[in-house]
Amino acid sequence: MDRDKWLYLLTSIWHRMNGITAADDDAIRETPFGEWLDGRPDREMWSDEAQGLYDRLPDVVTIYRGGYETNIRGLCWSLDREIAESFPTLNGHRKPGQPLLAEARVRKQDIALIVLEADELEIVTARARVVSTSHIVARGVALGQDDK
Repeated sequence: MDRDKWLYLLTSIWHRMNGITAADDDAIRETPFGEWLDGRPDREMWSDEAQGLYDRLPDVVTIYRGGYETNIRGLCWSLDREIAESFPTLNGHRKPGQPLLAEARVRKQDIALIVLEADELEIVTARARVVSTSHIVARGVALGQDDK
């Protein structure tokens, strides 16, 4: 399969797996994504843009994930805090409860995949180390307060 078809297939499949959380880690390891999560991705099959971004990243990368108590730990993260903060407010991601923002660190070598096609600056990793979790606040009021 040529590289362009592979990239299309890869990103199509990955985006259909939206909502995967750390709890699904064992199931994911049974798929072709399993070896990527173990830090052995075939970076030569990444887009040129993803490769370039990876090459510019520091050895330890700060990443963010927006979600809720039930899905705040997962495989998909963003390099952009504002993008991560927006996820719990998007249709299809909204749930009852307090939206949260997790900040984590990941070693560059533990990044399994970089997906740039959806403008999310997405980092896929099973090895994020969460350093803080906070309430997402909009206009000075914590979101989710009326969902109790």
